[in-house]
Amino acid sequence: MKKILLLSLVLTILCWGFASAANVSTSVKGSDQTKVVKATPKKVPVSLREGAPKIQAISPNSTTNVGEKATAPIMKSTDKSITATKSPVTLKNEQPRTDKEPAQFVTPSTKYNGPGLVPSWYSPSLATDNLLTEGFEGGALPSGWVDSPGTSPWLYNNGTYHGPGAPHGGSYCAYFDIWNYDSGLSDSLETPAIDFSAHSGSYLLSFWYWHSSGSDYAKVLLQEGATVTVLQTLPNLAAWTQIVIPFSSSYNGGRIIFYGYSYYGSYNPSIDDVAIDDAPSTGRCCYGDPLAPSCADNAVGECDALGGTWNPLATCAGDPCPVAVL
Repeated sequence: MKKILLLSLVLTILCWGFASAANVSTSVKGSDQTKVVKATPKKVPVSLREGAPKIQAISPNSTTNVGEKATAPIMKSTDKSITATKSPVTLKNEQPRTDKEPAQFVTPSTKYNGPGLVPSWYSPSLATDNLLTEGFEGGALPSGWVDSPGTSPWLYNNGTYHGPGAPHGGSYCAYFDIWNYDSGLSDSLETPAIDFSAHSGSYLLSFWYWHSSGSDYAKVLLQEGATVTVLQTLPNLAAWTQIVIPFSSSYNGGRIIFYGYSYYGSYNPSIDDVAIDDAPSTGRCCYGDPLAPSCADNAVGECDALGGTWNPLATCAGDPCPVAVL
């Protein structure tokens, strides 16, 4: 009987212990479930949000649009809807010059007298014999003329292509196309060979010139065999302007050269109505001290060598040199 009671007591204690353990476990779980912990929510990438399209990784060379299958090509650059158009350019910045002119083109002249624009004494009646006349009315390189080297040649038109708007006379003029020629390109337009030994030795080169602005330029040269002499570096002129250059030569086979040089500018140097005439062989040359000038009747080349001013309509005896007034 005592054993039965003792066994019952042990069982009761054991049952009570299990029940207590179960209650503790239930209480802890309930505590965890009711505990609220606030935390800062993390931003969810757009691609992971509900309803957002899936984004595929695309390599730089891929032809797949975002969100499309790999077989869907991107619009190609040849499609008309995205073809780029070039706006017209009316004025350009000149390219900086990095080259140097050939040495023979900077030789000081001893062949002409005067600034190169129309001298005060000039008159067409001074021409005693015409050696050459050219108005470029053929619209192409005239017969007997030479374009050298010809890789960036002188061209011919009505003056409307980045030029004066019209020729000086007739329907055509010659121009050096610096609008299209890169900086540093040059070309020479040369007259036919002329026998300067068969005339007086003094000549008048006249022509009309236009080049409104820019660092591009043209020069007038006299070629006598291997000797090339600068007669005139032409100035910028906003309207057709006649230029008359007296020069001397006794060379058989000489040429006048119009030398164009490009800075890749905006206005094309243009020439028209070229003439070379024999001139009086002598004229009055005033040189030396302008307050007490010396005078000599000589040829234009001789006067230029003296640094003087030549006038074929005057003589020292009939028209003494004027004295400068201070």
